[in-house]
Amino acid sequence: MMKKIILTLITIFSMNTNAEIKCREDGSTMEMRACFIDELKMEEDKLAKALDAALKSSDWVAREIEKSQNAWVVYRDAHCDAVYNSSGDGSIRFIEHPMCLVGLTRQRADDLLTSFTRDTDYKD
Repeated sequence: MMKKIILTLITIFSMNTNAEIKCREDGSTMEMRACFIDELKMEEDKLAKALDAALKSSDWVAREIEKSQNAWVVYRDAHCDAVYNSSGDGSIRFIEHPMCLVGLTRQRADDLLTSFTRDTDYKD
């Protein structure tokens, strides 16, 4: 049953992303966790580039963007910690936590680009 839930989560997650890393559906929990952590590193790099582009494109509100970024990091970490803890002692939490971080990090990069840059300012 647990393996079916994990496979379903990976399938849903993969459909909702343009991920460059493909996590093995038949891997162990820790292998899948490592895969999502690798993907998180990629998304954090993209976020750093998006933040830099937003700050350059909207330098008159840079202080506010930085303030919102700091608040967002606190929110992201607290939210994903809650996701982790909501699974109790189940091993799925080891996959859900990095998946949550990946999803919110990807969303934040998109939000920064949409809110503070023009199409010509930043291309991924």
